[in-house]
Amino acid sequence: MRWLLPLICLAACEPVERAPCQVRGDAELELTPSDRSFGEFTSGDDIVFGPPPQGGAPYAALTGRVDGLDLVDGVTLELWGEDVESGEDLGSLSYETRLVCANVGDSAGNWLATDVHFRFFGWNLDQLGGRVAELSMRVTDKDGMSVEQSVVGELVEDMD
Repeated sequence: MRWLLPLICLAACEPVERAPCQVRGDAELELTPSDRSFGEFTSGDDIVFGPPPQGGAPYAALTGRVDGLDLVDGVTLELWGEDVESGEDLGSLSYETRLVCANVGDSAGNWLATDVHFRFFGWNLDQLGGRVAELSMRVTDKDGMSVEQSVVGELVEDMD
């Protein structure tokens, strides 16, 4: 008999509301280096890079904020980069992931890709400093809708 009351309560509950990151407005991606707040980065500012603590290819940390897409079921996240002056490819990667639905602060109601590591595969630290790089991110939902954005700045080594 003790199990009957919880079962009745469970059956009487209303359906769970969707996450606060409901699709609203046009699809948009804001991108910034992770050491900056959204709206703080200006094209040409420094983009900090360095060696990852676990070893491997140098990286720059980026943060993206997405609105206007249904990302509940996950996304494909793509990153690529180019040296603006020489046109050299600085690296690329693509993977499936889930983003976090922010429910507080300035990003409330948006999906966040926080501290995403753009990896400079095939490059050494001493080959990157001083380059002007364009680093780009594309977020694609399960229906194939996507948004992309780039940041352009001078690569400066400064990670501990």
